Amino acid sequence: MYTRQGLRAIASRYVSNECDPFVFLGIGEGDKGLSDQDTILEKEIRGDGMQRVQAEIGEDVDGHITLSAKFVCMRPAVIREIAVFNALNGGVMLKRQLIGPYTVALGTEYTARFILNDPENE
Repeated sequence: MYTRQGLRAIASRYVSNECDPFVFLGIGEGDKGLSDQDTILEKEIRGDGMQRVQAEIGEDVDGHITLSAKFVCMRPAVIREIAVFNALNGGVMLKRQLIGPYTVALGTEYTARFILNDPENE
């Protein structure tokens, strides 16, 4: 779900270029419901190889904007949420989605893929 804060930031960026681009992915273990009032992931993973990273930006065959990133899991985790931010730390969260859950083991690589403009995830 897009957040109110995120949509204001997009508007600001279009009008005055005052907001950094939304190119960072964060993952977490939270599972609370989505709200446009969200400003952070419920239980963001901030270390152990799973902290926020800059994503690769692309487009799929249906014209959806995609962000993807790899995380090397240095501890077991159950990933249940993903979000797009405009900073590695802090910043504005544009959109949060519930996913999985995906259980990852120590030492495994987890690839996150976020479809930004997918109407099925609104």
